[in-house]
Amino acid sequence: MASSLNNLAELQRRQGGRISPEPLYLRALDIWENVLGPSHPKVALGLGNLASFYLEEGKSKDAVRLLKRSLTIREETLGLEHPDVAATLNILAKVLITKGELVKAEPLLLRSLSIREKKLGLGHPDVARSLSALADVYWGEHRLNAALHTVQQALSILEKTLSPAHPETQACFSQYASMLRKTHRHAEADLVDARVNSFRR
Repeated sequence: MASSLNNLAELQRRQGGRISPEPLYLRALDIWENVLGPSHPKVALGLGNLASFYLEEGKSKDAVRLLKRSLTIREETLGLEHPDVAATLNILAKVLITKGELVKAEPLLLRSLSIREKKLGLGHPDVARSLSALADVYWGEHRLNAALHTVQQALSILEKTLSPAHPETQACFSQYASMLRKTHRHAEADLVDARVNSFRR
């Protein structure tokens, strides 16, 4: 029952429309908490999904609260170095980045990166996702060389694992080109853009 409600909420969220998926998320979460207990991994999943919805609605404060609780549950039930813990750390850090809280986001991303490298391997796409977010932190902290180096690492992984034409790789290309332009390396940025466009034909 709860899983069906959660899945329906996810479907409604992705499709958009006038009907809010929030009541479905809350109902699924309530069932899981009452049947499985407040610290069950399913509760962590429900909290994370509801947090994603709140983010889309601009409710970042509520999202952070839910993600922190989800993180605690996953750490306690799955262990401190589980890939799901890394995923929650990454999402929480990205929310903090949007709020301008870079100092808080950086250690979360470094921990997420460490877990993913250890558990998934250096060339896994999730490693690239942590690196890409970390590059944004470095950029916001005006550590420009570190930002450029880190986004290049992410791009290298994504090109090999997802292909250059994949939307995530394309987004990383754009991230890299934007940083190059902001550091007045326009010729290099143009080359990156030209490569991106070649994959869109």
